[in-house]
Amino acid sequence: MIYKEFKEQPVTAFYKILAGSFLYIMAVSLFISALVFVLGKLGLEQILDAAGLKKLKELMEMQGSNTDLKSKSEAMNGFIKQYPSFSIFIPCTIFLLVVTMAYLFNVSQLFIKKQLMRETTSWWKMLTPGRDYIKISIYLFLITGIVFSAMAFTVITAMNYPLMGLIAGFIFTIMIVRNILFIPGVVLGNMSFIDSLRYSLETISSGRAFKIQIFGFLIFLILGFIISGLLYFPSEINKALWFQIFLNLFAFYIQIGCVSVGIASLFIRYGNFQEEKMAD
Repeated sequence: MIYKEFKEQPVTAFYKILAGSFLYIMAVSLFISALVFVLGKLGLEQILDAAGLKKLKELMEMQGSNTDLKSKSEAMNGFIKQYPSFSIFIPCTIFLLVVTMAYLFNVSQLFIKKQLMRETTSWWKMLTPGRDYIKISIYLFLITGIVFSAMAFTVITAMNYPLMGLIAGFIFTIMIVRNILFIPGVVLGNMSFIDSLRYSLETISSGRAFKIQIFGFLIFLILGFIISGLLYFPSEINKALWFQIFLNLFAFYIQIGCVSVGIASLFIRYGNFQEEKMAD
């Protein structure tokens, strides 16, 4: 039984579930990436002229380079001062990313639920946002706010006290990992918002969170190489800025889909379920 396999060989079972859902995740990721890309492109073309787009490209290349954090921050502040409308574009982009991430989490969890529990849910119902999508969206907005606040605190602390910044970042990551069962709790476990949060905190101890960090990093490092390999030739064929942005978006959403598979496997790994309800 697959439930027993999650208990005895969770990593193998994770890859087995990923193999069965990867094409679905890629298809949904492609659709979401195209939507976000079109909306983002239209927005940027409205607020930036040709010179602004060129400077944005240089800024993006700088962000991906080994330039020190202070120089990157100063460059970004200078760009925003020159193009103040860009300061509105950033929160709008974050909002769009969060709601689309919530959608991908929701539909991928529903697909896994259908795959593992042999539910007869229609494709239309799976792809249509419902109450679970709203719960996941609220959760992600809360987590996003916490993440940005914690990152700002960690970066400021690290600039003055590197060791303290490292410790703060480690504690913050542990706290986030302890909440990762919220999304599968809502979709796979049919839990309420509060019950799912409580279940995740009770199930994922600090010790488990540390182990998940280590093994999760290694697993997704391998997946990152695979995704980069899949997108390497398209990125080499077309070096245009817009195409590179689209590929980055596509890779980002595929990774989110893989994370969804990971947290679903952890939910089943640590949960109490009847084996006969799981697929062979």
